[in-house]
Amino acid sequence: MSKLSKAFRAVLNIFANLLIIFGTFAILFSYGPVLYDEVWYWLKINKNQEISLKEKPNAVKDSAFARLLGNAPIDIDPVNTDFSIVIEKIGVNAPIKPDVSVTDEKAY
Repeated sequence: MSKLSKAFRAVLNIFANLLIIFGTFAILFSYGPVLYDEVWYWLKINKNQEISLKEKPNAVKDSAFARLLGNAPIDIDPVNTDFSIVIEKIGVNAPIKPDVSVTDEKAY
């Protein structure tokens, strides 16, 4: 083999390795957040922790670490007791603006 073909083969090998590394990072960048959320959801479901809007005697107030540290039931205080949405399963607690027209973009 000549020197040119060895150099070309080395460049081709480096290029192939860079493509593999780039592809791996692209897949991790694309699917990483989804996989993270799926694993986090699976861990929360398998922990069998009860979350409720009603106050229970041995319940703990909701906080960043309350869901991680213990198995005691968690009380969620709605942001707005008159008009809000609370989805305990995924941790949503958000106010809702009533009577917003869907045709008026500026109302949002």
